[in-house]
Amino acid sequence: QPDLELLCINLRPFFLPREFSNIYLNIIYIPPNANKSTAAEFIKDHMSGLSSDKPNSLQIVMGDTNHADLSLPGFKQYVECPTRNDAILDTFYCNVKNAYKSVKQAPLKNSDHNMVMMLPTYSRRLKTTKPKIIHSQQLTDDVVQSLNASFDQTDWNIFTDNCDDFDELTDTIN
Repeated sequence: QPDLELLCINLRPFFLPREFSNIYLNIIYIPPNANKSTAAEFIKDHMSGLSSDKPNSLQIVMGDTNHADLSLPGFKQYVECPTRNDAILDTFYCNVKNAYKSVKQAPLKNSDHNMVMMLPTYSRRLKTTKPKIIHSQQLTDDVVQSLNASFDQTDWNIFTDNCDDFDELTDTIN
């Protein structure tokens, strides 16, 4: 693809919250003289393929898009602070809501771009959901005997005479 440089890394760290199967880190660069619509369409198709391949993965797209319109469905742009003067030139998209907060940092040496620190704000689903209390009923011997007596008194031929195949018999009895 002459209009785009893309590096995709599939990560599976030792510790990863249960809700994520793996992490896809996509680093992109769209040159200033590239066909921006072609590059953006290629990125959308690539991310769509990753989403269908691993729907429970954490997906991050970051890099320099040189003002290409990169609107990815289901992704949020987290860089909200200016990276050069008053312009936001760098991108950091993620498919998880409320996952990061951007903080402007000083530029490296003589660079005209400010660095951006992405602070994680995501809370694991395990910590944000309240535990459920499940009550289960224990069957006593009297209840089991009563249930067995009911099954013994049931005329099962009513069901089997009218059904031709096993699936229909199962549906009828249920």
